[in-house]
Amino acid sequence: MRPLIRLCRAAPGASLAFGVFAACAVLACSSNSDGNTGDAGPSDTDASGSCPDIQPTCPAEIPSYAKDVAPIVQNRCFPCHAPGGVEAASHNLSTYDGLYRDRVDVLDQIHSCRMPKAPAPALTQSERAIFLNWLVCHAPNN
Repeated sequence: MRPLIRLCRAAPGASLAFGVFAACAVLACSSNSDGNTGDAGPSDTDASGSCPDIQPTCPAEIPSYAKDVAPIVQNRCFPCHAPGGVEAASHNLSTYDGLYRDRVDVLDQIHSCRMPKAPAPALTQSERAIFLNWLVCHAPNN
């Protein structure tokens, strides 16, 4: 596990400082020198086969969980991360509380293009940006 991810997990409760969370988003998920982002390999790749670098920010208009994020999770994550899915026991993302609890892992997986895994369709750059920006904004239940 990368040191910054450990730092994020070690931070107390839901009151992660914006700087720590942003650092996790930007630095902890960077590519190796060979461009590979992890064992599973990137799923949202550009024409060169690399994971498009998105620098998440907390915009003035924070993405809405209900309107923006939940539909992405339902369409892209539920096949594996909802009741009956192969990953539901360890990472159940079918509720806001489940997603919020696993937000650091989700941030890492989405930023590094490791989720969703093939053969599922990759997130679009727009979906990734919405999801990552929402996470960097402290994943509000809005």
